[in-house]
Amino acid sequence: MSYCTEAQVRAATPFKSTSLIASAYVTDKIAAADSIINAKISKVYQIPLAVSGATSTPDIIEEVSIKIASALLYLEQFSEETAGSGIDGAKLLEEAIKILDDIEEQKQRLVNAAGVEYDRSTFMNPVGYPNQSSTDDGDTEPLFTIDQKF
Repeated sequence: MSYCTEAQVRAATPFKSTSLIASAYVTDKIAAADSIINAKISKVYQIPLAVSGATSTPDIIEEVSIKIASALLYLEQFSEETAGSGIDGAKLLEEAIKILDDIEEQKQRLVNAAGVEYDRSTFMNPVGYPNQSSTDDGDTEPLFTIDQKF
């Protein structure tokens, strides 16, 4: 599931004509944007994004996806000759990555319209030994020892 649509990206950019910029080209940029988003937020939130198992896209993620896809189109389609035209793909990409950094660093939470936070990832909660279900029955020797005292 993409976080935004081709129509949203075309509406946000001057790339309205499908005869000049093919649909497949735009959808490739959307897929790239979604990959960037997933890579940044998957440490904090489960992918696909869901609240209690029901998948949906937060407005901020939709906005970021549009910005990144648009930035990727700008960076490939416009050269330095467009300086001063107001078209700055690098700046747009930087703005979108800043939002993702805030989410990744947990400075910004993803919530749905009802204010419920999206399901958290368990990626940063490793399970190891010992845990609550492990016991020390006392009948085994230590596997190793440390000779230094701290």
